[in-house]
Amino acid sequence: MDRNKRFVLGFFACFLLFLALAAGTVFVLDPFFHYHAPWTDLPPVSANERYQVGGIAEHFDYDSLVVGTSVTANFRASWFDELLGGKTAKLTFPGGTFGEFCKVLDMAFATHDVKRVYWGLDTNLLTKDSTEDLYVFPDYLYDDDPWNDVQYLLNKDVLCKQVVSMLYALTWDPVPTVDDLFAWENRFAWGEENVRRVYGRPDPVGVMMTENIFDQEMQANLDVLIPYVEAHPDTEFYFFIPPYSILFWDQTIQNGTTEAILHVQQQVMEALGQYDNVRLYYFMNEAEVVCDLENYTDPIHYSPEVNRHMVEVMAGFDGLEEDTIPQAIDAMRQLAYSYPYDAFFDTQKEEGQ
Repeated sequence: MDRNKRFVLGFFACFLLFLALAAGTVFVLDPFFHYHAPWTDLPPVSANERYQVGGIAEHFDYDSLVVGTSVTANFRASWFDELLGGKTAKLTFPGGTFGEFCKVLDMAFATHDVKRVYWGLDTNLLTKDSTEDLYVFPDYLYDDDPWNDVQYLLNKDVLCKQVVSMLYALTWDPVPTVDDLFAWENRFAWGEENVRRVYGRPDPVGVMMTENIFDQEMQANLDVLIPYVEAHPDTEFYFFIPPYSILFWDQTIQNGTTEAILHVQQQVMEALGQYDNVRLYYFMNEAEVVCDLENYTDPIHYSPEVNRHMVEVMAGFDGLEEDTIPQAIDAMRQLAYSYPYDAFFDTQKEEGQ
């Protein structure tokens, strides 16, 4: 064998060895949990929920799930274990859609005996057709095809960013435990001053729109939710409508959509409330929470203290009944229309002078 052939063979042998080492490192440390739950004591990296949640659904140990968008991300699964029992995992997507939630829930139900699902029903999602994915979704991490895993095992960003971050986390420790995965509260400023700064009050439309303007979108979402509840009668679903701040309702009044929003919330709860395996919780009308802007970073995203409060309520209250759903909506209607928004914004103007 001449020198050139030996060089070529040596080069390819080194190249293949490098690929094997890279793939093996990703497989063992597995920052996206695609192959297994953590094997080491290295702190996890919070990379991207859409890339990590599928692995959690398939490989972690749990019998209960927390599902929702960014307003559910500051829950700690351990709170549910502590107050409601069981072993809980958190499956959250920022800006998630019901279609995405069902993809990951399908994996969970296929691999686990799921006793409870704590599912956040964001009002902003209920009023638009959210069955289609709004973000790039890594389907290769959710299917059973081993060949397309090369996109993960030999991914430069996974090896050079996520794996390196796990090693760096030994000293930096950005995500101390799996319980803190996806929590984002430390990345934002909180309180009334910050909410005032980020909220852009829309000009008033001057008319209240009909309550039925979101019916098509609402029905599309119910067409996803209801069959899922029916398909899993032995699973208890805790559906909760999260407590957007009072400024969310100022926005609906300015836009003329208040009655339409309230209508959607009531219709969704009444439709889901017909099932024996469903519990319903409505946190929108809790004035002590939603009117205290110190709890918020913007009009809809609340602090982990509010997340904890919701778990405590779910642990101590069986949920709304058929006849109390309209009462909850009426309480929200009264709060929304009675709040002194103009005085709030007049104060803001005076402070800005």
